[in-house]
Amino acid sequence: MKQYILLGLFFLLMRTFTTSAGTYSGGNGSSGSPYQISTIADLIKLSNTSSDWSKYFIQTANISFDANESTVDWDGDGTVDWNGNDQYGFSPIGNNSTRFTGSYNGQNHTISNLYIKRTYSDYIGLFGRTGSGSTVSNIGLLDVYIAGTSNVGGLVGLNDGTVSSSYSTGVVSASSSFVGGLVGVNDGSVSGSYSTGSVSGNSGVGGLVGLNGDTVSDSYSTGSANGYSTVGGLVGVNDGSVSGSYSTGSVGGSGSVGDSGGVGGSGGVGGGGGDSVSDSASIVGGLVGFNGGTVSGSYSTGSVSGTYDVGGLVGFNGGTVSNNSYWDMQTSGKSSSAGGTGKTTAEMKTQATFTSWNFSTTWNIQDGSSYYSYPYLRAFTYDTPEADPAVNPIPGLSNCITLVFVDASYNNSTLGWNFQYFSDIATALSKLCDYGTLNLAQVSKTTHTGNLDFGNKTVILGSNDFELTGNITGGNIQTTSGGKLTIKGMQANTIYNFPITDGTHNYSVTISTASGDTPDISIKINSNNPTGSISSDFIDISGPNNSLFATVTMRVDKAAIAPKVLNSTSQIRFYDSNTSKYVPVDGNNCTIEDMGTYYKITLTNVNKF
Repeated sequence: MKQYILLGLFFLLMRTFTTSAGTYSGGNGSSGSPYQISTIADLIKLSNTSSDWSKYFIQTANISFDANESTVDWDGDGTVDWNGNDQYGFSPIGNNSTRFTGSYNGQNHTISNLYIKRTYSDYIGLFGRTGSGSTVSNIGLLDVYIAGTSNVGGLVGLNDGTVSSSYSTGVVSASSSFVGGLVGVNDGSVSGSYSTGSVSGNSGVGGLVGLNGDTVSDSYSTGSANGYSTVGGLVGVNDGSVSGSYSTGSVGGSGSVGDSGGVGGSGGVGGGGGDSVSDSASIVGGLVGFNGGTVSGSYSTGSVSGTYDVGGLVGFNGGTVSNNSYWDMQTSGKSSSAGGTGKTTAEMKTQATFTSWNFSTTWNIQDGSSYYSYPYLRAFTYDTPEADPAVNPIPGLSNCITLVFVDASYNNSTLGWNFQYFSDIATALSKLCDYGTLNLAQVSKTTHTGNLDFGNKTVILGSNDFELTGNITGGNIQTTSGGKLTIKGMQANTIYNFPITDGTHNYSVTISTASGDTPDISIKINSNNPTGSISSDFIDISGPNNSLFATVTMRVDKAAIAPKVLNSTSQIRFYDSNTSKYVPVDGNNCTIEDMGTYYKITLTNVNKF
């Protein structure tokens, strides 16, 4: 018995000595000779040795865990037990009771396939919690899979120190609050860093940082951020300073966070995240969800969705947002924000838009010599244009034109946009960027034969006419000054699209021709229509009398006629050129449907205009 006790004591002492010795792959943990981390064993040893969390470390090689997390000895006990501690994955370096206060310099190396599934724990990340004076720098995390309760980040759960020149990719989720692609809560400094993964949680969800209480600068995020409230493309809740940064990922919410890679119903991590989100979130911004601090010299371009307090740049502002922060109104789908300045895609890809920005040392932009792009930070290494495969592409890079004209006589040199002239509309459209603008306003009349696909592009008619022998797919046509779209020689039993807009509201018209229908049909919006009215000359649809037996479907945005409302008893009339009078449409041939944000008006067996 004595021999057994002494032998057991010997092994215990030996194991304790080995655990606290901390030799790693070299070094002694001082600033002059940092511990060297070069293997999985080194990294797990660091996670298990809290006595070393005040030391200096450098990473001397790339480290890659097996992509199949169930084969990894995450707790470092010498065995793989997926029914034991290994199922929770890597144990974070630093926690709420013992913070990491040392220095970790990745020396531009990476750690791949880091897996942490601690869905009932706070302070989750490669580093759970870092203390004041700590530094984490020059480290890249590839394909992380991290889940926790709150204070969850790809790199750091809660940062009280300095994070710089670092990045993360993969999936990060929290079942509660404050989750970011790189840092969950920042009460220190985050600079020169980025995240490209998908992030999901309840509240305080940010593509880069969930809650910022101090400084975020010269950083960006490109991944999606999904949650229920206070969701931002870069920062979910900002109570500090955000400057010189940008976000391009989609921002919104969903009824089940697990649907987008977050925490599922059973507490496990859900499926892989995507950029598609529903609109059930509140306090949502393309850059910042809730701002109680300052935002300056930054921008966002991602799609934004939510129910209330939703903005292209900032969802709710209780602080300061400078006018030299911008968002793309077209790609975000939002024309308003709680702060900042909204611009078109064309303007967002023009250096002159970004007043007071430093394009000499901080920012760069492709502004028309060969390519066009959004601004990007000089501190990072981006792909060369058209690199295949793309790893870190320049945001919004394209070799297309953002504004084109079909008239070389028009002088637009004062606009400062990316523009070019073309002789015909088909060529112009082929050169036009998505969300770009084709201006026909200076042409007395434009004609084209053949089908046209506008995609996400806008065509401006102004007061002039556009005559098409063919059909239109996608896009929208602005006809605010009396310009008229005519489709000639319409074929029988065919659906034709008239994507008409006044630049703010949608009045799209679809005509389904009947057997024997071959008319020429013209549509325009009258510019003198008063706000809040749905007068008879609100939208003109004209064609030959007594020769059209089509079904006509019109969309009218509610905001265009508010406070006027339509219902089943509302009367739709057409102008009869023979009698010079407005003729009511038979109620049996007219239905009006409330579609939420717009009315759908359907007219059947129309035989007189």
